[in-house]
Amino acid sequence: KVLNHLDGDVTRSLVADRKVTPQDDSILRAIYNDPLYSEEVKIAQQSLQQDTSNVRKPPGDIRTSVIRLIDYSPSCIFAQTESTYEEVLVHPTPPAQSEYWSLKPKQAGTDPEHVNPTPWSLSFNASYTTPTTIPDQCSSA
Repeated sequence: KVLNHLDGDVTRSLVADRKVTPQDDSILRAIYNDPLYSEEVKIAQQSLQQDTSNVRKPPGDIRTSVIRLIDYSPSCIFAQTESTYEEVLVHPTPPAQSEYWSLKPKQAGTDPEHVNPTPWSLSFNASYTTPTTIPDQCSSA
């Protein structure tokens, strides 16, 4: 919930400012580990070039629910999830049939302002329109 709210702060800023601000980048850095961080920055930049008429003004937060905890340890959490965008989009798209997230401890130096109050960052995300199983992202953690 905390990480979704921080991501929502970035979305609200993007809608208001129509650019990725240094604060947005700082938040993304605090909640996403490499290499997912780079992908999320690209997604943020690309979103600015798209029609935002379906985005609520202001947008709320994505809600993510854990469907199945696949693996966990002190160094990794891997779960099958479901996200809803009712608070973000006026007309939400159908949910993914398979969605996965992996959380790992924040990488050193990525949150110097302590924006992310948790010890975790998002390290992997995959969503599929059809039911899909993917390899355990914690198996080598």
